[in-house]
Amino acid sequence: MTALLLAGAAVAPRAGAQDDSTQKNPAKDYPKKVRLKKALPKMERASLYELPRGATAAEKPVAYAAKLGDKKMLFFDVDGNGLCGDVGIDAWVIDSKVYRYVVPIESSIMLDEWEVFLHFSADGAWVHYRPEYPTFPDVNFGSTKGGRLKTKEVKKSLRIGLQNWNRLRLRTGLPPVRLDLELSEGCMAHSRYMDVHGVTHTEIEGVELYTEAGAKAGRHGSVGPAPLSLEIQFCHSSFYHRLMLFHPHTRRVGLGEGKRRATLDGTNGREKRPWTWPVIVPAPGVHDVPRRMSHERPVPHPEIFGSGRSITSAGFPITLTFETSKITDVTAELRIGGPEGAEVPFKLSWPEKPANAEKPTNFKSICLLPLEHLKPRMTYWATVAYSYRRKADERTFRFRTGK
Repeated sequence: MTALLLAGAAVAPRAGAQDDSTQKNPAKDYPKKVRLKKALPKMERASLYELPRGATAAEKPVAYAAKLGDKKMLFFDVDGNGLCGDVGIDAWVIDSKVYRYVVPIESSIMLDEWEVFLHFSADGAWVHYRPEYPTFPDVNFGSTKGGRLKTKEVKKSLRIGLQNWNRLRLRTGLPPVRLDLELSEGCMAHSRYMDVHGVTHTEIEGVELYTEAGAKAGRHGSVGPAPLSLEIQFCHSSFYHRLMLFHPHTRRVGLGEGKRRATLDGTNGREKRPWTWPVIVPAPGVHDVPRRMSHERPVPHPEIFGSGRSITSAGFPITLTFETSKITDVTAELRIGGPEGAEVPFKLSWPEKPANAEKPTNFKSICLLPLEHLKPRMTYWATVAYSYRRKADERTFRFRTGK
């Protein structure tokens, strides 16, 4: 189901197409409800996920509009059975031009930091829902050494961090993630460890503030200075750390912040879901793309961006990430202003020719790294040809930078 275009069409719902036998009391378990209204979306949106085996998409999936809290939503009856709540098949999106891709309906969806549980009525006329606010970790988890934390400020930072992370995923066509308390406690513990010992992925057993949960979060997470929103921004504009944010299988995440340090865990809460690879960042068609590369370690292409030239002089990385590293025969071009515009110089890497020998799989990615900052408010066109699992393919897409 690659790049299925979803637009409104007039098809009447069919009563009884959804099995409600397992739900004894929707009114109690889903106390809020809103009527679904057929809609004609103002723009077409593409889908990047795969349908389960045996499911097929209707030629013109029907759209239904509803408002959940302060969010205007669109739900799509992808398979054309008259309902729009089939898990893993039907789709949803926040009704905004910012979000160009729909994502699959699952048992719950994330709207910023809120987890929203859904139940669609058997007649297809209503969606019942229950919003739940996440439980954030205790800011004093572990030890209070390293400076006293202010509970209100830290929890606000975690809330904003989760919100920013989910908005970036939606812009990339990926389902949002939910906060996991256990993973977040590990991130909090590691952030407190770093407040004393400095930025590090490794905790040393027996030293001050060491915990097993913190060591796990540090080993598998992304670490950096607080607040969390800066660490998420850093990851977005990096190559290696970016994949922490944008893996399709990530469902649960950990967030932690100390007095000066922050930790993200996007690897320990993964569960496989059907997906159409590769994941492309920036996603085709998106606007307001950052222009610069983050100060990442290890440095991609150290022969260029070594001691004499900072990696931050490079432009925003363009990545195509796959499920495996079986990527060969890669060629690419990057142009500014249009498909026939001026060529933009860049360094190209993939598993056969990694950007840094320390990362020989190149994180299962093709990366176009512009040698200079991208220009503001300009449209760029990228064409990437490759073989994946011995099958030739090519992607051409465009994106527009921000200020």
